Amino acid sequence: MDVNNTWLHLLIRLEHMLMETERPAASRLFKAQGSRRLGVAQQQLHRERREVLSICGRWGLTIALDEVREAAQKLPLLDDLEEDYVELAKDYRGAAEIAERLGDPIAADWLQLRANIHDLQLFMLKS
Repeated sequence: MDVNNTWLHLLIRLEHMLMETERPAASRLFKAQGSRRLGVAQQQLHRERREVLSICGRWGLTIALDEVREAAQKLPLLDDLEEDYVELAKDYRGAAEIAERLGDPIAADWLQLRANIHDLQLFMLKS
C-alpha cells in the first residue's frame, strides 16, 4: 500500500470509529467503564484525526475529507468496537512504519503510541 492510501485508510478507519461510537451499543459498552469514558474516547478520536491530518499536511499529502467521510459511511456499522480497535491499532502501526521510513521519528513514535493506547482500550473494553 502506498503512502497516500495508508493515510487515507487510517482516516477512514478513524471516521468509522467516530460513527460507531455514536451508536447505542457503544454507549452500553463504555458505560461499564464509567459515565464519561465514551465522551473521552470520542474527544480522543477527534484529536487523533486532527493530528493525522496535520502529519499529512507536513508531508504534502492531500486527503479529501469528503472522500474519507463517504468511504467511512460505506463501511458496515457492526456495533463491534473491539474489532474496530484492533483494526485501528493495525492501521496506526502501518502508518508508523511509513513515518519511520520517511524519516519522521516524532510522527512514528506518536503513531505507535496511539496503536498501543488503542490496544489498551480494547483490553479495557474486554474486561
